[in-house]
Amino acid sequence: YIGAGCGDDPLMARACLLLREHVMPGDSVHRIAEELGMPYETFRRRFTRAIGIAPRTYQIRERMDRARLLLRDHSVKETAAILGYADPFFFSRQFRQHTGASPSHYRK
Repeated sequence: YIGAGCGDDPLMARACLLLREHVMPGDSVHRIAEELGMPYETFRRRFTRAIGIAPRTYQIRERMDRARLLLRDHSVKETAAILGYADPFFFSRQFRQHTGASPSHYRK
């Protein structure tokens, strides 16, 4: 996983920026591909080749990074709501899947 540095390709650097900015559950990787002027499959392949992970995975990791910060000052339920999750249990499952710890355990 490459954090802020998204390679030498300016288009993929822009893609990383957009994926970091659009981390709400309703934000579509397909829309980002359109914004960059390419079909989704082309974007997915190019991003994965340049960055090493799929754009959706990158987006979820960015969301979980934001969740870690929010959990310092907010409950699990509040964090889920701030990030746009309608279901805090889904948020908890996704957080555990990507971090290896439950959000409540992470808060401690």
